[in-house]
Amino acid sequence: MKCELCNNDFLNLGCHIVNGHKHSSIKEYYDIYLKKENEGICYCGKETQFLGSINKGYSKCCSCSCAQNHPNTKKKQRKAKLGKIRLCFKGDNNPAKRPDVRKKISKVKKENWSNPKGVYNTKEYRKKLSKEISKALKGKSYEERHGKEKAEILKEKRR
Repeated sequence: MKCELCNNDFLNLGCHIVNGHKHSSIKEYYDIYLKKENEGICYCGKETQFLGSINKGYSKCCSCSCAQNHPNTKKKQRKAKLGKIRLCFKGDNNPAKRPDVRKKISKVKKENWSNPKGVYNTKEYRKKLSKEISKALKGKSYEERHGKEKAEILKEKRR
């Protein structure tokens, strides 16, 4: 950042102001050169605290209770709650049951499996996958594995 007092560039302007210009504090420098209009005033009208850094400036709200009641905070909270609600989709509300989403998932999976250097094509992953599949299918009949219709077809082929 560039110092407005001596017109030199510094990586750590705060240290330069405290050590190089001993007569001024960081807050005074910020107020004179960097403070924007309506900065340092809460939306309720009270003054806010200086956070002690040129990069941080003033806090947006005067207190925790004021920050909780701020309109932007409420919007963020609504978005966060909406994200949690979306994680709870079950049954027909599950987005993965929509045809367009299923096509996208299928496309991504095919790309991942076809990539020779991908995660899915490592020997370790394939061994782990085959063990999981064999463990899941162990002790189950054709009907339990494939369903009645497909089990009958497979039995006929085997005969």
